[in-house]
Amino acid sequence: KKNKKISNNYCGIKKSIVGLQPLKTAKAKQGEVHK
Repeated sequence: KKNKKISNNYCGIKKSIVGLQPLKTAKAKQGEVHK
């Protein structure tokens, strides 16, 4: 049971990281535009 919980947590973290990636690039692009 513990292992399953950890793997589920890991999947959630992975998804959040993947979801944040486009946001970071978008912010970087906005920063370049403002410069």
